[in-house]
Amino acid sequence: WDKIDLLIEKIGRDSQRETLEWFGADLLQHGVPEDDISFRVDLEVEYPKFDPYRPDENPELWSRVKGTISIEMAPLKLMPIAVNLFLQQVHHKLWEGCNFVINAMHILQAGPHQYKGQGQYSPNAFPLKNKFEKSRLDKMPYQEYSELYPHTKYTVGYAGRPGGPDFYINKVDNSENHGPGGQTHHDLHEEADPCFGRVVAGFEVMDEINRIPVDREKGSLLVAPVTIVSGKVFAFRRSEMNGDGTKMDGAGESPLEGGGGRGKQGSLNMPTS
Repeated sequence: WDKIDLLIEKIGRDSQRETLEWFGADLLQHGVPEDDISFRVDLEVEYPKFDPYRPDENPELWSRVKGTISIEMAPLKLMPIAVNLFLQQVHHKLWEGCNFVINAMHILQAGPHQYKGQGQYSPNAFPLKNKFEKSRLDKMPYQEYSELYPHTKYTVGYAGRPGGPDFYINKVDNSENHGPGGQTHHDLHEEADPCFGRVVAGFEVMDEINRIPVDREKGSLLVAPVTIVSGKVFAFRRSEMNGDGTKMDGAGESPLEGGGGRGKQGSLNMPTS
């Protein structure tokens, strides 16, 4: 076990270094301490907006609008592997064209699943899933988890064993169910889902997504597509942020356009949580 622990520690150090080199280089060059560097991902999503004048109409016919969900990454020292994996996925544009598909009472889950129409999806669609696998950015190497960063409401975690590429937003406090020992349907049920971020903006978008009907008989599948259009990575100083994830007056951030870069359940056969 000592050798395994040493290997896990090394993977974590390597992931932390890679994350800082790829996405935090500008701040490092300006003398910002590593522990003060954090990251945010803005996901632009397109979805059908509820029409109160036509509430009984097929949601596929509602006007489609775009909105942004902002996810602040966990402290890098707590979850270096999961944070690095997600930032790399965004940077390589792997989430573009993927969909949020499950909107259950406890989670909103996205993955490389393609909408086929009439409430049907192609799970792990080859054109989408292949991008992750070809880039070798589809899975966690192991179930990284920190007790200092549990699955509280609005945090973000990886689904499946090993975790990824599907991720979900916790709509309720899932600290017990998604923490150590909570996933009894997996062989190693003592493990936990990696929790690597928290939603800090875009709650109104989530509220509007919640108005889209779901098929409860098929694992709470959304009956109309909610598609991830694009993603951007932002690096910032953690000490300049308020507790709610907003910037203090006068604080700046380093946007990495185009995603950043070095120097700058059910019948779908998808992992569920």
